[in-house]
Amino acid sequence: MFVLKKVFKYSFLFLLTSYILFLVGVYFYQEQLIFHPSKLPKDYTFKFDVNHEEIVILTQKNDTLNSLYFYAKKPKGVIYFLHGNSGDLSGWGDMAPYFTKKNYNVFMIDYRGFGKSEGKIFSEKQFLNDA
Repeated sequence: MFVLKKVFKYSFLFLLTSYILFLVGVYFYQEQLIFHPSKLPKDYTFKFDVNHEEIVILTQKNDTLNSLYFYAKKPKGVIYFLHGNSGDLSGWGDMAPYFTKKNYNVFMIDYRGFGKSEGKIFSEKQFLNDA
């Protein structure tokens, strides 16, 4: 009986330690687990059927954020479009015609490390400041 208690105790401690180490790993690598950026060369030219303009925004840390502004013929307003956790504007820009056909201009931005944008996402606060 004593041996069984000892085995149970050490098994429990092993599982608890493993679980805590797993959580610590997830905490320190959460940005890499969440975001899957794809990069574009700096000289990449966006080609869309909708009239658009490329805009470069300078961050507080002197990184550049690449963005696109799509123009509707008779705009009723502007949609600020933040894409998902992967890809870049070369793919997400294909969404713009849906909105421009409904007479909305569209402003899209690539996060740090995505597309032609520089830098890397290090924290949620930094990410929200960029947005």
